[in-house]
Amino acid sequence: MSGPWSGRRILLVIGLGILGLVLAAGAALLKLAQLSYESLKATRAQNERAVVHDLRALLAARRPDSPLPSEAVEASGYKRRLHVGDTAGRFAYVAVPLDPLASGRSSFCADASGLLRFSLEGGEPELVDGACPASWLVLSDDVPAPSW
Repeated sequence: MSGPWSGRRILLVIGLGILGLVLAAGAALLKLAQLSYESLKATRAQNERAVVHDLRALLAARRPDSPLPSEAVEASGYKRRLHVGDTAGRFAYVAVPLDPLASGRSSFCADASGLLRFSLEGGEPELVDGACPASWLVLSDDVPAPSW
């Protein structure tokens, strides 16, 4: 067949059609992945804002002994726990992400100093006498929780 629709031309048209379908499917998958990632980022940011709000309220009340249980509590994608220091009046309230990839990336710590500290690494802090690690960054009142 030597006309306009020879075997080679037909194969070329079919091949280009398949290539077009593969590229369109790839673009759709990339868009879906982007939307999923944006949703994950929004969830993490929302969880971190909730933790920061709770810890700021705790510091404002200055009464960690009243409503806070000493056992771990899970809320908003974070495990929260009160640690009482050996010295009277010393405490640290720690919030660590349950799943650092999904629920939040930063860990937070509030203590009797009145400071709210955070670590971008998302791990459990090493507390000394109910005090947050001085090496952690201070989150000031006019700064929102870190967002990713």
